[in-house]
Amino acid sequence: MTSVEDHRVVDVLPTREAGPLAAWLIRHPGVEIICRDRAGAYAEGARRGAPDALQVADRFHLWQGLSRAVETCVAAHRQFLRNPPPSGMLPEAPRPASGQPQNDAALVGRRAERKKAAHTLVHEMLAQGHSRRAIARHLGWGLNSVLRYANAARLHGELRADNAPVTYQMVRAHIATLRTAPAGAPPRPPTVRQVTSWLTRHPTALSEDDRTSLKEVLARCPELDTAAGHVRDFGEILTDRLGSTLPTWIDAVDASQLPGITGFALHMLRDLDAVTAGLTLDWSSGSIEGAVNRIKILLQWPAPSRPPCCRCSSPSIPTTSEMGACRAASRVLAG
Repeated sequence: MTSVEDHRVVDVLPTREAGPLAAWLIRHPGVEIICRDRAGAYAEGARRGAPDALQVADRFHLWQGLSRAVETCVAAHRQFLRNPPPSGMLPEAPRPASGQPQNDAALVGRRAERKKAAHTLVHEMLAQGHSRRAIARHLGWGLNSVLRYANAARLHGELRADNAPVTYQMVRAHIATLRTAPAGAPPRPPTVRQVTSWLTRHPTALSEDDRTSLKEVLARCPELDTAAGHVRDFGEILTDRLGSTLPTWIDAVDASQLPGITGFALHMLRDLDAVTAGLTLDWSSGSIEGAVNRIKILLQWPAPSRPPCCRCSSPSIPTTSEMGACRAASRVLAG
């Protein structure tokens, strides 16, 4: 726990449960404002230990929770991330060559060429954004066969087993030429995390290419377009401290029934007063995350080498004797 007023560490609780927090607050009356994350144990501990204190949900953790919800929503609509090829068709599978029986040397060369052709085809389809399972279904191959051709070492081993005059470096060099999408192939589709990042970052922080790619994804998926609008609205509530409008936002998200985001919005109703305070007041525990991280590092040290009084051994952390004065000055806590 820290004092939000002067960013000093006040104490370190033994667990993240409600009991120790409630007991500490009872022993140290007078706390008026408690900034915290969304953990239910902290809410319960604050209610029991300081029932008259105003609880403030931290804005960083609110945005972090929304980002996780957005990732769930994007993942549920991942099929819209890929822009299908203009033809709407996957590449044709190679057909086995027909002809008269040939001598052993010719057969070895033909097998090597077939394997190299299959390997090339697999990598072309991978470059176009098709999954390994989709490639296997389209070609009528087993998944293990597709995985084999996607691996340089295994391809080299098979070619050597067929007495093909190739080295591992030659195989790797061949694969390197396939890592760039062939001419006319569509670009790789964005990942779920990329789209989530585009949706949850400020628009001015996106590159022109990112904005164009996001616009294309939203044009293909109305649900993600709706989600993008909700994210923008919540960002305005957070940055402009418009906490009073939160219920209207929750109703709009609930009506949309979007995976992840709707659940996030409805869950805030259980902690509405603290969330509204966090989106209205300037108090926040974000400024003391660095101090918390330093304490966590200290607590990970082996006991024999841990500095004396690991709670208060840093120059920025008060000693036990200093806590009396700190408590007198600290009416605002973050945990």
